[in-house]
Amino acid sequence: CILAEPPSGVFHQVARHVASLRRVPYLGLTTSRLPGKIDVFDAGFTNAQLESSFLQLQEQDISPEERAFAKQFLSRFLSHEVSPSYTGLAKIRFSPFGFLLHYLARTQKLGGIILRYLRERSAVSQYDQESEAELRHMLRQPWNVLKRQFRLRTQARFYGSPEGDAPYFLFPLQVQPEASTAYLAMYLADQLSVIRSAAFTLPFPAKLYVREHPSAVGSKPASFYASLQHIPNVALITPTEPIPSLIAKAQGVITLSSTVGLEAALAGKPAYLL
Repeated sequence: CILAEPPSGVFHQVARHVASLRRVPYLGLTTSRLPGKIDVFDAGFTNAQLESSFLQLQEQDISPEERAFAKQFLSRFLSHEVSPSYTGLAKIRFSPFGFLLHYLARTQKLGGIILRYLRERSAVSQYDQESEAELRHMLRQPWNVLKRQFRLRTQARFYGSPEGDAPYFLFPLQVQPEASTAYLAMYLADQLSVIRSAAFTLPFPAKLYVREHPSAVGSKPASFYASLQHIPNVALITPTEPIPSLIAKAQGVITLSSTVGLEAALAGKPAYLL
């Protein structure tokens, strides 16, 4: 059996393909949307038992404790009192000093591994894409952080707030590059084109509110947001606008694969999963 992460990157897709050829089980492990849990996927980004288990589930199969847990979790999830653990990983709003401390701690943690890789790099770099990517990411990261800090200050002019009671649909932007788009929505990964297409299909006079992902602020060039402004019925909403209130007032949510689509469905709103 191969235990790894879901097959998002090239290395893991190759590993899963080889496992399929050899008829060896490939199990992808990833952080769950349930805090403190791990999801185990045996079929890409899902578990083959989920649908069959759900269809076989009867009312009497759910214990009072499980029902109480589900109600509490849904309430806390929809109010954002609790969020998936991966949503707390954004580091873009670090102060320069805070980033320096983080960078030094990260370098200390990975330093021994990186040094070992540097010693063997000439012999293994063409095979070890994971280590090569980590090395390049570490070397580029100080410049990337400075660039994003600059963008944080210059791109605020593009964001606005909801306009009264005007009807709208919500489109949450997603972080890129990431498995949520590169793997789960690979043919729709050009979010600007998807937004343009979605906006043109909305019933008049509904608008499309596009909300930037808090973890992606500063990761896109200004030209991306300028292009959004040229689409007549699109409005870019500040990433600090609470998602629960945006969902509550929206006609529906249009998304590639965002967790916001799950929130909308649980809140009783139409969710259009592309």
